[in-house]
Amino acid sequence: MRDHTKFIHDYPAILGSDAAGIIVSAGPNVADFAIGDRVFFQGIIGKYVSSTFQEYCKLPAALVSLTPSNISDEEAAGISLATMVVIDKGGEQVGKGKVIVITGGSSSVGQYAIQMARLSGFERIITNASVTHHEHLRELGAHIVLDRDHSDPNDFKAAIGDWPLEFVFDAISAKAT
Repeated sequence: MRDHTKFIHDYPAILGSDAAGIIVSAGPNVADFAIGDRVFFQGIIGKYVSSTFQEYCKLPAALVSLTPSNISDEEAAGISLATMVVIDKGGEQVGKGKVIVITGGSSSVGQYAIQMARLSGFERIITNASVTHHEHLRELGAHIVLDRDHSDPNDFKAAIGDWPLEFVFDAISAKAT
């Protein structure tokens, strides 16, 4: 954000977009949260009062979610940025009978992408990661996990087989992927 001035309007600038913490104050019309609630949220980039690299930040309640009790604030802070929107076509699961390839399955974004793909009904979820992450990614919903260090595009092609490929999602976004 610092290097790309499109988010910075003036200096000093307050940056940051993901956070988790405790509600210390709420507006008079806020009904779903109470002081002391653990929450996570994505701030509003470019709106300094709602940016997250500061002690307190002010957000509309609609952008805030309660943090589940079984995860830490550190884990919760990454949820907003790393999740994708699940598309629902009138109750139809968009992935039914289809394949999605997710490169970088063990990254935080990749792990959310696998879970969202599973919820979207994809019948073959293919990803890649180092061998130490294979079992965890299968537990999250991946059907086929290729070895990141010993696979090439032909391995993905073989894993897809005759299934219709709907998406390729690059969770790493580097030239190699």
